[in-house]
Amino acid sequence: MTGVLLTVLKIIGILLLILFGTVLAILFTVLLVPVRYRARGSYHEKPEGVADITWLLHLIHLTIGYREDVFYTLKIAGHVFAASDHAEPDDTDGDKEGTAAGNEDGTVTGNEEESIEEAFSLGDSSSSGEKRDEETEPLPEGNASPDDLVHESLPEKTEKGEKLPEKKKRCRKKLSFTKWLERILSGLIRKISSAVRNIRKKWRRMEKKYRYIRKVIGDEKNRKTVRLLLRQIRRLAGHILPRKADGYVSFGFEDPETTARVLEACAFLYPFYRGCVSVTPYFDRNCLDGELTVTGRVRIGTVLWIVLRMFFDRNFRKWLKRLMHH
Repeated sequence: MTGVLLTVLKIIGILLLILFGTVLAILFTVLLVPVRYRARGSYHEKPEGVADITWLLHLIHLTIGYREDVFYTLKIAGHVFAASDHAEPDDTDGDKEGTAAGNEDGTVTGNEEESIEEAFSLGDSSSSGEKRDEETEPLPEGNASPDDLVHESLPEKTEKGEKLPEKKKRCRKKLSFTKWLERILSGLIRKISSAVRNIRKKWRRMEKKYRYIRKVIGDEKNRKTVRLLLRQIRRLAGHILPRKADGYVSFGFEDPETTARVLEACAFLYPFYRGCVSVTPYFDRNCLDGELTVTGRVRIGTVLWIVLRMFFDRNFRKWLKRLMHH
């Protein structure tokens, strides 16, 4: 009996170890295998760009791009899991060909039988239909404009049988149109005023948070935390930013002074793109042309470690709580 129990416990232990090892393998795979990306963009009178994101030897492959319209494709293990919508071909031509082929045999379909019966019924009821048309008048369409509705709702004759003068008709028509226009304008004014109020409230909240952050940064006790935060942000940016880049940019404006200002702004970014991207300014023409290709990778485990390194700091946790509740 004890031998059977030990055998069962042994099997359960082996299964638990296999399950634990599988979970650890999946966890380390997700944390340590990097997500690689490659982006290509160009501008030759029209902007175009494609970005490929892959993980685990193209097990998951996501493609996002823009070429006169946004498109995307998600592949999992080589099979298309999701893709952007495309226009489907109309099947009307095929239906027409099918009906034509069926009628070549000389047989009469159900639609033709119905049309023949309707033709006979219309021939018999033509006289009664004319009388009904004379008695009834067509109703106004649902998508008619407010002017047409007002014009149709006005009676053509008074109780005494006299026609209304044209001036009174025009006055009623103008009054109804002005009321309709006032309603639209009042609705627009209400929406604009509510949007302005919301923007003011958000701006005040942002201003309070900015003042609080500035006060916290200015305190000497928090300077160590601020240095740690800046160091971790620098590491995170260095890990996420592209590892390789290649391309060229040529630009020019009608005003040479504007070209010089843009070139001055590019000079500040020179440490980031030196040796990778060539910048060519033109002072005698108005042009914009360029191509750029970047590649990089992001490891989820590294990003989580950088974020957790900040949460290990007690002073940063207190500062973050105050900022969230401020």
